[in-house]
Amino acid sequence: MDIRYLALTFLAASVAYYFVPVENKNVAAQKVEVPQVIFENPLMYTLTQKEVSNVIKASNAVRYESREELFNATIYLKSKVPDEYALEKLSADFIRKSGFNYFLKDNVDYQRDDFFKLETNELYFDDKNKIAKNEVPYKGFYYNNNFKGSHLDFRLNDNSMKSKNIHFEIDINKGVK
Repeated sequence: MDIRYLALTFLAASVAYYFVPVENKNVAAQKVEVPQVIFENPLMYTLTQKEVSNVIKASNAVRYESREELFNATIYLKSKVPDEYALEKLSADFIRKSGFNYFLKDNVDYQRDDFFKLETNELYFDDKNKIAKNEVPYKGFYYNNNFKGSHLDFRLNDNSMKSKNIHFEIDINKGVK
């Protein structure tokens, strides 16, 4: 009689555990993206039919399948439109590049020729649409005028800028000796 209750208990427990969902806790099965190529002190060029369009200098560069990560890097982007501007310079301690999108972090310096300069700790830059954005404090320089603020949204194609807490210091004595 006791054996029959024991057998029925095991049968009931096994049927109950059959319907309990099981989680796969295999951490090793999670996808970890492995670098395809690692460069030490690279100097990389992007060549077109006519000229060198981009130059990248960095202390380290790591290429993954979907992105590139650059450390202590400077990127020079040459203008594709003549008579607009000559050169853009992006510099930061860390740069992540995915297609035409750049994320710059720590000691970010963005410069367009000699008329626009921006210093901040974080910047999102879209090279295709020419948009620079951030959500942290920044300070900048635009045609001999200083400005600072936070939450920058700068459309470089039409030179329109939106920002929060912006403060301009306009030099009214420009050109006066």
